[in-house]
Amino acid sequence: MIEIGIAPENDKQLLEKWAAERGFKVGEFSGPPFNVDEILRTKRAIEKEQKQLPHTHPNILIIRNNNLFFHIRDIRKVISEIEEEIYEYPHLLIGVIAGKHMGREENVVFMKDQHVFVKKSRSDLLVEQYIILLNQFCEHRISPGTITKIYNAFKNY
Repeated sequence: MIEIGIAPENDKQLLEKWAAERGFKVGEFSGPPFNVDEILRTKRAIEKEQKQLPHTHPNILIIRNNNLFFHIRDIRKVISEIEEEIYEYPHLLIGVIAGKHMGREENVVFMKDQHVFVKKSRSDLLVEQYIILLNQFCEHRISPGTITKIYNAFKNY
C-alpha cells in the first residue's frame, strides 16, 4: 500500500496536519526496513554461475547487481570480501560485478591490489559501476598486456 500526500505551497499547514495524523513527516519517504546482504547475494551468484564455465580455459564472469552499489559505504571492504569468492575457482580469471543507476556523478577509477573499481557517468544520465576482480590463483596464465586490455575495456567504453 502506498500513502502519499501532495499539496501546493500555500496548503502546507493542511499537508502537515494530514501527515501528523498518520505518523508521517512532510518531505520524507519511509517504509518498512529491509535487510538484504548484497555482498552475500553476489558471492552466491558467483558460486552458482561459475559452474557453467569450462575448466579448460580462463574465464571472465560478469554478474549484474545494481543493489550492491546502492549500499556501499566502503568499496575497498566490498572488494576484499568478494575477492575471496573469486579465488575459490581456478578456472575463473576475472570476476566483474556490474551495476548502473540514473544520475550524474564524478568519474572514479582506482585500484586495490590487482583489482579495479570504475565509476563513470554516461551522456544519457546513467552511472555505470564495475568492480573488476583479478583472480591471482587462476591456473591459466594470461599476459599482463591482455589483462590491461580487459581493464581498459571497462574504463573506456
